[in-house]
Amino acid sequence: MHEDSSRGTFEKRRILIPLVLAAICLAWLSANASSQETAEYKLRVAVKSAAAHSEPDAKSPVIARIPEGTLLTSSHADGVWFRIVVPTGKEGIILIGYVSRLEVEILEENVRKPADFWGTTPDEYRGIGLGIKLAAGFCFFSGGDIEKGASGMFDQGVEELAASSKNTMGKKDPRAFDSGLEAGADVYYRLNARLGIGIGGSYYAAKAKKSQAYAEYIIYNQQFLVTPDTKILMLKLDLTYELPLLSWLAARAEAGPAYFSVKYALDQNSSTIALRETYEQTAKANRIGAHGSLGLTFRINSQTVFILEARGRYARFPDLRGSEKWARSQPGGFIDVDEASGSLYYVEGARYPKLAVLADGTAGAGARKAVFDFSGISLAGGIMLRF
Repeated sequence: MHEDSSRGTFEKRRILIPLVLAAICLAWLSANASSQETAEYKLRVAVKSAAAHSEPDAKSPVIARIPEGTLLTSSHADGVWFRIVVPTGKEGIILIGYVSRLEVEILEENVRKPADFWGTTPDEYRGIGLGIKLAAGFCFFSGGDIEKGASGMFDQGVEELAASSKNTMGKKDPRAFDSGLEAGADVYYRLNARLGIGIGGSYYAAKAKKSQAYAEYIIYNQQFLVTPDTKILMLKLDLTYELPLLSWLAARAEAGPAYFSVKYALDQNSSTIALRETYEQTAKANRIGAHGSLGLTFRINSQTVFILEARGRYARFPDLRGSEKWARSQPGGFIDVDEASGSLYYVEGARYPKLAVLADGTAGAGARKAVFDFSGISLAGGIMLRF
């Protein structure tokens, strides 16, 4: 049941990716819909008396006669006609008409082309082509066997407390081990106005405390804890592409290979008046994976932009190796310690699964190597500086 709930939460968060893509598409369509080529013409009447018509048609009524040498300005050409403001000599009266190209001389033509979304904008800062991005946010992942095994160990411990007649007090809904924080930095070099390459890294930290308070002999309050904890370092290479949407807005995409290094730890603690038990489990692994992101950049000035990103990654760790230590102590000082080293296994129990470190060749039929699945998405924001 817990596995289905965790997976459902993860799937809902993945809906954010198409929403970000839709926002990028809408912004791009809006930008292109408003981009049209415009021109401004400076004209001079070249005939003794030019006819200004009401429509761009020689058969339409003549609304004014304009003497030779009169200077005119037009911002719209319709075939052989220029749309002009007819000089009336009366303040406050505006008359729009059309004159033929055959009756005027073009002194100057200034054409303003739409923004070139594939080229460099005139005010774009180039500098030496380097850029630095600093970003932080929230990461979401499935957890795989680590989440299922830690939850099973917690549920089994709570059941054992109830079976031993200890009074559990308001069992907390334990937080799923499927999210955490991330922070990272990247350095980029722009190959041209749109493409670039980069190198960088991110650090992830995820922790989920599963806690159950209980009372022994009515007044002796204790807690049973299961706390999975991971620290992950990602080093990556990027190929980047940036597409301007507006003068202050651009879409940005990144993708490339990544190297992941994970350190995992799990602590389980339980104590009574007569006995204290602690269980520590650690493991680590390295893996090659992939990453990618889609984002929007908001221009602050020519060298600084604010960025929002939806990031995705593929990283699965099927061979975590480490050790475990189980210690039992009593008030009189007696300590019993068990230790083991090997690979981290996911063990199917009679009622609940668990995680265990087993030496090579000692795993039973119900055990398989645990897989920590760090594949998922991140939502991050940050700042990019260009030099």
